[in-house]
Amino acid sequence: MSWFKSFLGHSGKRRQAETLYEALVHLVRQPDWYARGQVPDTVDGRFDILALALSLAFARLKKEGEAGVPLSKGLLELFVDDMDNSLREMGVGDLSVGKQVQKMVSALNGRQQAYEGALASQDPAELPAALVRNAYRGETPGPKALDWLVERTRALDARFAALSLDNLKRGQLGEERP
Repeated sequence: MSWFKSFLGHSGKRRQAETLYEALVHLVRQPDWYARGQVPDTVDGRFDILALALSLAFARLKKEGEAGVPLSKGLLELFVDDMDNSLREMGVGDLSVGKQVQKMVSALNGRQQAYEGALASQDPAELPAALVRNAYRGETPGPKALDWLVERTRALDARFAALSLDNLKRGQLGEERP
């Protein structure tokens, strides 16, 4: 009986991670990221915005301590599965998929560190610099686009900070304002 309860507990945690991941994917599919923010609407650009949203979610879950670990692990597992499936759908050969996914996880980790540091910094130039390096891959967009993305990132970070762990588990990311 304990195996069955353990299975149900793991299954429920996996479902919570799936719910949050789906909400984050829905968030990054909104056209404003690519229209107003001028992030290239390409496979790479969509990866960059997903990495931004995941980075903010991971930072929020980190504040929960041990209580946030299962959801963080679940999100990372889903990200790996999603990237693996996406690469295969794009026709990447089986032998290189693992290496490509490993690079994507490494890129996500680097972005996570960059955004966390930039958001915590007292230097107002740090977040725009991190966004140019990562979301725009070194290409500076127009000032309105960068200002919009900085504001959107700060607003999303504040919105995630205000959410309860239960809301995150339910994928309820709060009110969406384009």
